[in-house]
Amino acid sequence: MGSIKELVLNRLITAYYLPLIEHRILITTYQPPLTMNRFFKSFQYAWQGLKLAMAEQRNLRFHSVIALLVVVLSFVLQISFIEWCIIIVCIGMVISAELFNSAIEKWVDVVSPERNKKAGDIKDISAAAVLILAIMAVIIGCIIFGKQLLLP
Repeated sequence: MGSIKELVLNRLITAYYLPLIEHRILITTYQPPLTMNRFFKSFQYAWQGLKLAMAEQRNLRFHSVIALLVVVLSFVLQISFIEWCIIIVCIGMVISAELFNSAIEKWVDVVSPERNKKAGDIKDISAAAVLILAIMAVIIGCIIFGKQLLLP
């Protein structure tokens, strides 16, 4: 049994490079210069990725609904400019972490479609990162909103 590194490399070679070689597609490292069309196209791809993640990932939808509620509560409580900045950073970090977690999970599923302890560990660790950020965001939210709600 090979190491996880060998397994990953083997899967990448068989899944990506062999079909290209079989179809006689020239593999090069040349990248054409970035044009405005390609630049704006990259935003389109990012938007497609966000829509895909929202459609497939229940936790991302949950975090998005909570973020929307936090924004509404922030307007209602008229929090300060600095508090808004903190809230926006927290929302952005949690949503981004959830997107990274989703991408890692999809990648692990491609590399290791069968049940694998190490693959499961990778998924658990990336999910733990989201959990830590979400807990931090809740604590920060309690600090910001707690003083507004509890103190008259």
